[in-house]
Amino acid sequence: MGGKLIPDVEFRKMIKIAPPAVAILFILIVSILHPEPGMVGISILFGSMIAVTPYAVWKYFRVKKLKAMEEQFPNFLRDLVEAKKSGKTITDSLRDTAKNEYGELNDEVDRMSKQLSWGRSFDEVIKNFRERVKESGLMMRSVRILMEAKKSGGDIISAMETISSDASTIIELERERKSEMTQHAAVMYLIYLMFIAITIILSKILVPMTNIESQGMMGLGGGGGGICRAPVTGSEGFVCSMFESLATVSGLGS
Repeated sequence: MGGKLIPDVEFRKMIKIAPPAVAILFILIVSILHPEPGMVGISILFGSMIAVTPYAVWKYFRVKKLKAMEEQFPNFLRDLVEAKKSGKTITDSLRDTAKNEYGELNDEVDRMSKQLSWGRSFDEVIKNFRERVKESGLMMRSVRILMEAKKSGGDIISAMETISSDASTIIELERERKSEMTQHAAVMYLIYLMFIAITIILSKILVPMTNIESQGMMGLGGGGGGICRAPVTGSEGFVCSMFESLATVSGLGS
């Protein structure tokens, strides 16, 4: 296995264990050197960030990479089918397919090709591939179906063609759903911003009308902590609180 093909399993274990260990050590050192409650609280806050951030960042890029691999997976299967139809062995077909460009999937295709050339069986190679991409439901299911078809003595070429077609359909449906959800989220955020704007405008107009005699003592809007400037009492305070509550509930609902 080449340098950039170092198993993700080992790295995943390391990034799960190392940052929390460093975070605990950091908290202990700060607690010993500065036992004040404030410093201990700050150390716990920063320790939590140290423990969570590396894995969260790695997970984000890992999921992004898997999505890119899923996009190319149907193309890989189609090319493999075409090579196999020409009468080549699965090893030669995979070796030829590895010469093509599949983006993030290149490393995995190259690894499978090398493992087959080393004399490993197709079943073992495809099983190892399934373990490496088990976080991807699409590729995990596709490989499992392929393994079952081969195990039952079915037509591998036909199975790969069906898997490729189904995977393409699933990816297209997911892309459409993501596009619709993005549009929906954008509309909801726009509505929320409009609601906030209307709420602020109403608070500027209606709140002064509810308690005219208090206008000389306190202003509305701007500064400090929300739509109304604290402290606001009486009917004016009630209206301010009502507007702020409506804005909060609307935001949570969005």
